[in-house]
Amino acid sequence: AEHVLSRLLDYEADEQDQRWLLLDTDHYIKDSHRRSFLQALNKARQAGVHVAINKPCFEFWLLLHLLEQDDVRLASITNADSAVELLKTLLGVYNKSNLDMARFPLSTLPQAVLTAREIDAEVAGGDIPDSNTARTYLLWEEVIRNASAAQLPVELRELKLKLIH
Repeated sequence: AEHVLSRLLDYEADEQDQRWLLLDTDHYIKDSHRRSFLQALNKARQAGVHVAINKPCFEFWLLLHLLEQDDVRLASITNADSAVELLKTLLGVYNKSNLDMARFPLSTLPQAVLTAREIDAEVAGGDIPDSNTARTYLLWEEVIRNASAAQLPVELRELKLKLIH
């Protein structure tokens, strides 16, 4: 987390830009890593950086594009490996280094955002969530809220209405 934050803070941003730190918990919240992980989060917030945590990993966020909320809850996702295996089962193939965006069309984003929001509302633990969550939705909500309807693709306009209400 410290390394990612350092690189983010080195990036020159305009005054109206927002910086977001998206992190997986994976093994970074265990043992000796936990303290430095929390320190990085605190340092990020002090620097005005928004934080979005995915537990156990970013692949959990991707699964929300493919599964209904009840199916996500029933899935046995205990770590990054199990999330990747489920993606491989659902998609036939999954390559973390070369994400096939055609498998995650923009039309699936509203479902993912709304499902992630509902799941996250039930998650305890604060900065280090007690259970699986995909807080990447916070970034997408911010993007959608700050865009005019005309700036958004058709697939996201209805989601904007839902986020406003």
